[in-house]
Amino acid sequence: MIIKNLFSFIKFGLESCNSFVVLNYLGSIGIDREFLYHLQVMYMFITSLAVADVIVGLLAIPFAILTKLGLPRSSPSLCMVMLTFIIIPIVASIFHFMAISIER
Repeated sequence: MIIKNLFSFIKFGLESCNSFVVLNYLGSIGIDREFLYHLQVMYMFITSLAVADVIVGLLAIPFAILTKLGLPRSSPSLCMVMLTFIIIPIVASIFHFMAISIER
């Protein structure tokens, strides 16, 4: 039962990574192709939020899955590096949300 839940957790995490990356990349492409959006500050913030979310999908979620699995076990410094790669992109994404709300 525990192994089945663990595999479903890993599967959900990897699907979340894919959806974060693909959907935010498509949003960035959509803003990039429309020239009128280049002149408005709000769309620059939205694009930077999309880039921050892509980084969350590429770094934070896979490292969070590894941390949930208990990796790395032998190196405290590597564990701190992994936790840093989890926290910093998520905080950057939160700060982008704050910048968008302040700008509006």
